[in-house]
Amino acid sequence: MLIFEDKDYYPAYINAPAAQKIHHAYIGGLLEHSLEVAKICENIAANYSDVIERDLLITGALLHDIGKIKEYDFSSISFEMTDIGKLVGHLILGKEMVDEKIREINEFPEHLKLAIGHMIISHHGEKEWGSPEVPKTMEAFALFTRTF
Repeated sequence: MLIFEDKDYYPAYINAPAAQKIHHAYIGGLLEHSLEVAKICENIAANYSDVIERDLLITGALLHDIGKIKEYDFSSISFEMTDIGKLVGHLILGKEMVDEKIREINEFPEHLKLAIGHMIISHHGEKEWGSPEVPKTMEAFALFTRTF
């Protein structure tokens, strides 16, 4: 994945916390959380291979919280939120980051860009829980059920 080859994103991704308090609230927590979600999604994809595109689901699992590298100041003791984190949030930041990298890939399929973006912005599952949209694809729904 091009995003993990980025000299700024990759070190931040492997060092960022996944949260301030609830889960994986420590340095490296984002990577651990994302890999745990990917492992669970691997099992879901294996059991529902007739309706779930495995590679798409795993991509979503690895990228769903990528925006947290901009949402949190993980050099602060309590992982304070950055200004952009407070004002935009990790779902939109993550989609923007992924879209930026997709633009660098010639002829990237539009349907995959849309599917990945949808998984990122819908992974909280409900608008009341912070998602701009609810999951509307099998992969997005499978990711939502495994991200909390």
